[in-house]
Amino acid sequence: MRIDYFYPLEEENLSLFAPPGEVRLAAQSYNVALALYLEGNESQALARLRQISDDYPLFPQASHLYGVLLAGEGDLEAAYYYLERVSLLDIEDEERAHLEEELRQAKSEAMQLRRDRQRQAQREKMLTHVKREVARESILYKVSSDDEDEESSSDQQSSSILEDPEEKHKTIMTAIIAASVAVLMLLLFFFLWRPAIVREQERRIEQAAKLDWLETELQERAATSEDLARFYADYQAWQLEDQP
Repeated sequence: MRIDYFYPLEEENLSLFAPPGEVRLAAQSYNVALALYLEGNESQALARLRQISDDYPLFPQASHLYGVLLAGEGDLEAAYYYLERVSLLDIEDEERAHLEEELRQAKSEAMQLRRDRQRQAQREKMLTHVKREVARESILYKVSSDDEDEESSSDQQSSSILEDPEEKHKTIMTAIIAASVAVLMLLLFFFLWRPAIVREQERRIEQAAKLDWLETELQERAATSEDLARFYADYQAWQLEDQP
């Protein structure tokens, strides 16, 4: 965003947003902040402008410049807040024209940032599902291996210790039941749980792709239709309000 139309304030440029003495001091502080930014002292300028904007919310030039600089720093949500606040104040027509363009740009970039965050969250969620699958497979494999180890140990004991037929039958049945449970768990995982997980992942990926396509088409067509432009602006505003 441009800042070349911001200039040091003089008394004739000021509105009465506070008692006259405070208005002059606030304007002087604003001029210092603007000079600091132009000299490359961005952090000091931002800190000073934030203080002025919060102390004097009816001081339009301070909130306007602060919002533009925040957008340049990538803090789009805060930038939109301060710029929208300025839009409710009484400002000159030239400044309002710049402000409206900056609001549209900040809103568009904030929406794109939100979509990027949603995609990242979806990727992380899918990765979590994959990790869970791996963990389940590892647990099932361990259960199966433990059952095999127990069966092997039982065989070794049976070869060294003479067991009566009843105890030998119980040992064999226990081993069969344990092996059957392990096989059943593996079958449930591969033929029931895993396909359901894969289908859910595919469904979410498909929904995200459809939403991306719809938003892209809407953004492109809004440039040629006032009705679509208004609808797209309302949609973007709703997305920003809905954002946690």
